[in-house]
Amino acid sequence: MHAHLGEDIAVLPMALAAARAGAIPLVVTIHTSVRHTYLAVGLRGHVLKLLGTAAEAAVVPHATAVIALTARLAERLTDVEPERLHVVPSGVVPAGCASAGDDPLPDVPHPRVLFVGRLHRRKGVLTLIRAAAADAHERRADRRGR
Repeated sequence: MHAHLGEDIAVLPMALAAARAGAIPLVVTIHTSVRHTYLAVGLRGHVLKLLGTAAEAAVVPHATAVIALTARLAERLTDVEPERLHVVPSGVVPAGCASAGDDPLPDVPHPRVLFVGRLHRRKGVLTLIRAAAADAHERRADRRGR
């Protein structure tokens, strides 16, 4: 069972229950440690911090392996034994994205940007959209010779 911990703290106890029911290992990937790195703001944030800390403290010790996305986060997970803790950074290896086949979107101009993630303000999708629009505007201006 592989659970991803972010701000959806209900995932952890459900994953632990499923792993136990199936007698299978539990792996937890920590995107945001509510217990160690989440900064609570407002009532919702403080409730999330309180409940998330409890859920994380109750479940993570039962994980066969814990994955942190950065070395910095791994350093903060002092309650996880080093042999169970692994750093696997997010990212894309550009060479792995090269296609030997035909372009699946021949009508979509280059350059292209692909975003895969939650549509949340923190992810900066609005910044990405604005940057793409500014780039498109600059390209049109360049083609017109400014």
